[in-house]
Amino acid sequence: MVDSCSTPVAAGKATLIIGPLQRTNGTFIGEYRLKVFPYFFKNEKGRLVIIVSDETLADASPGKVVAITGTATSDGKKGKSWPIEAIATPVDMDHGGLRLYFMAGNRKLIFESNYHFFGDATALAVTEAHKEKAEAGESD
Repeated sequence: MVDSCSTPVAAGKATLIIGPLQRTNGTFIGEYRLKVFPYFFKNEKGRLVIIVSDETLADASPGKVVAITGTATSDGKKGKSWPIEAIATPVDMDHGGLRLYFMAGNRKLIFESNYHFFGDATALAVTEAHKEKAEAGESD
């Protein structure tokens, strides 16, 4: 889960709402909505794909910054894709801070948020990734 977050835009505010993300084959997939007030005609919604490999999960230890990437694809017949860049700073194995660099049209927006892992599958993947790294003799 990623908490809703906002950033200022000219004479207004953009709010990014990301629905629950499901992890499959090294990617988190879910839906997003971008609401731009008072410019409602700039609102968009679509699909979000964030790539977080097992190796990246293993590297994500408390306080260690991890760079991740992904794609946002807006809905509709003329759906466009935008690259997503993010910096995750884990507080512990279950949550941390997240800075998202998100394109909205031709403008790059920066959102500050938090993430939380919920569910056994993701928690297990994080735990296994750290266990494998420790068994390989790697340290953070």
